Amino acid sequence: MLKILRKYFCLFLAMAVFPSASALAEPNPEAIYAEEYKIKAGFLYYFAKFVEWPPGVFDNTKDKVVLGVLGKDPFSGALESLEGQAVMGKKIAIKRFHDVEELDACHVLFISSSEKDSLPQILRALKKSKILTVGDSEGFTRQGGTIGFITEGKQVHFEINLKAAEEAGLVLSARLLSLARNIKGLKNKN
Repeated sequence: MLKILRKYFCLFLAMAVFPSASALAEPNPEAIYAEEYKIKAGFLYYFAKFVEWPPGVFDNTKDKVVLGVLGKDPFSGALESLEGQAVMGKKIAIKRFHDVEELDACHVLFISSSEKDSLPQILRALKKSKILTVGDSEGFTRQGGTIGFITEGKQVHFEINLKAAEEAGLVLSARLLSLARNIKGLKNKN
């Protein structure tokens, strides 16, 4: 009897101390990708909170802050959690766009990496549009985007192109600028 109890105790101890094989397995790449875009969706919300749009953009008190995606949507529903949240006393609306001509009612635009081949033309068309452009394609801010995501391992950072923000008539808060990994176009006051 003691031998059987010892056997079960050792088995229990092994199960308690050593993680299961599934816990030791490599993380699911799809789960990591989904988590990355949940984080990026949260960033989009906070970007909208820390940007000042030019007068006249929100003349109608019923206007919503439109957060849009141009191209293939990588967010897998993560943006829907932002729908109806308030920014500047206005509710957020989520829209998906397939063409630059549809963007006249957009305020924060995530340009999907599916559009990387036409990114220079898209950004040129949006240059003075009063739209905060955000993307995660390599060199996004260098090509004229306002905020570009940088992913390093599991960390998501962002960089800012101040010239692009100014050309769009947007004012980015000092708080947002302080959180950026890199700021292009920042003038030194020395």
